[in-house]
Amino acid sequence: MASTLPSVSILLVNYNGREHLGPCLDSIGALDYPGDLVETILVDNASVDGSLDLLAGAYPWVKVLAQGSNLGFAPAVNLAASSGSGDVIALVNNDMRVEPGWLRALVALHDPAAGFVCVAGTILDWEGEHLDFGGATINFHGFGHQPDFGRPIAEARVVDAATLPFACGGSMLVSRDVFVELGGFDPRFFAYFEDVDFGWRLQVCGYRTRIAAGARSFHRHHGTSARFRIHERIVLLDRNALRMLIKNVSDEHLPTVLSAALLLSAERASHDARSDRAQFEMGAAADELETVHRLGNARMHAVTDVIADLEDLMRLRAEIQGRRQVSDRAVFATFGQPFEPLGNDSPGYVAAMGDVARLLGIGSLFVDAPVSRVVVLASGDVIGERMAGTAIRAWELACALGQHAHVTVASARPVGRSHPAVAVLEFSHEEELRATVDAADVVLVFGFDLQRYPFLAHTRALLVVDLYDPWIFGSLEQYDAMALAEADGQKAHEINTLNQLMDVGDFFICASERQRDFWVGMLASRGRLDKAAHEHRPNLRALIDVVPFGVP
Repeated sequence: MASTLPSVSILLVNYNGREHLGPCLDSIGALDYPGDLVETILVDNASVDGSLDLLAGAYPWVKVLAQGSNLGFAPAVNLAASSGSGDVIALVNNDMRVEPGWLRALVALHDPAAGFVCVAGTILDWEGEHLDFGGATINFHGFGHQPDFGRPIAEARVVDAATLPFACGGSMLVSRDVFVELGGFDPRFFAYFEDVDFGWRLQVCGYRTRIAAGARSFHRHHGTSARFRIHERIVLLDRNALRMLIKNVSDEHLPTVLSAALLLSAERASHDARSDRAQFEMGAAADELETVHRLGNARMHAVTDVIADLEDLMRLRAEIQGRRQVSDRAVFATFGQPFEPLGNDSPGYVAAMGDVARLLGIGSLFVDAPVSRVVVLASGDVIGERMAGTAIRAWELACALGQHAHVTVASARPVGRSHPAVAVLEFSHEEELRATVDAADVVLVFGFDLQRYPFLAHTRALLVVDLYDPWIFGSLEQYDAMALAEADGQKAHEINTLNQLMDVGDFFICASERQRDFWVGMLASRGRLDKAAHEHRPNLRALIDVVPFGVP
């Protein structure tokens, strides 16, 4: 069995992490893997806390590459990789400990013949009670994310062998020859998103990444990065995301994506600077000097860093694009949450992000992406222990969809139920709802939702309309079509609501085949089937389908 296992170089980077090294290296020494197939290499970035003395005295089996200055995480990993001799390299943060089976679980899913040259490990918090990393997403302006971060492990979803857009650099395994051939981590990143960038580059070049649920490690979260001040981290995050886009997006889509990213970087800078916009109106009696928050300037410096390094960045871009084997759309389809407003969830920023994405056509680049975030708007009946009508329908759909995507039930009233797969938003102001909707892929609406919140008719998300609600049938039983059209007051309001639902919905569901037959006719009367004949299957199931009441 040992002869079929690859040799492994385990790589660590240390910077004044003496307090973490004991648990980390002790766990590596206890790995259930043939010792003659493992070497451990640690790059020390000029620590002054006694790390080198500890390593020399207690861990002589670790190959230490001591540096005279702090290279940063990415360059140090590349140095360690070039110094290793293993068939594969395995990265682990110095503030983590690994289970004995960690390395075997990673190796078991390493399958270069099938394209899976990179395997991510599952990371828990130090106590093993909450998830740190069990999946990965990227948004359209280059920010990586760890879904379910901080969620109790019993409620978190980690799907073994699931394909990911990238592996967390704190716990990952990759073919050493591929890592070296593709340039490893971008050394200009210093730290943050170097693993996101590498995973994206792997995909562009035709390789894939997946996760090993059983490769478990435990992390003292931000044990090292907490030493950096927030504005220092912001420079790295914004700069590295822009570098990532410039290198990895194709010629066809880079102008659109980069324009959107720069606009949003300016929006974040404006928000973080806390500058008074009124002082910049023509004729304003403002002082020439103004004090602004350093965070706003950090984002400005991130952009100017990219400009200063643009010549070298374009050289790297040419190399990566010259290796391209996979289209942008195929890569984008793995992002998972391309419209997640990472880094700033204020209502103003989320609205700006939605406007930028919609007006620049960003959404059209992600039509092949799987649904990951769903909002079920329950603005009608109250969801509680005793429910009726729309409330039952909304809650059942939310619980069912929660097994497949991140689902939020949004209500302006208190929600008296809970489910581990469903988040709840009890909003007081429309802006709170809009922020959640702008980050969603799909919004499910009922009855008068569009009348209550008109912005829903223009959301970037796909609008699914549930035509189950029986109030419509009650109206139709009492009034023929002409009477409804001529009615005033409440009946006119109802028919206008019905027409709006049919005009703006992207997809429709109802509760029975009999209902569906009726609604196909109604949709035809609104001119929806002419378009559907070209875009949907002949039976129109891709336009309207049945979800019975009493969803399993």
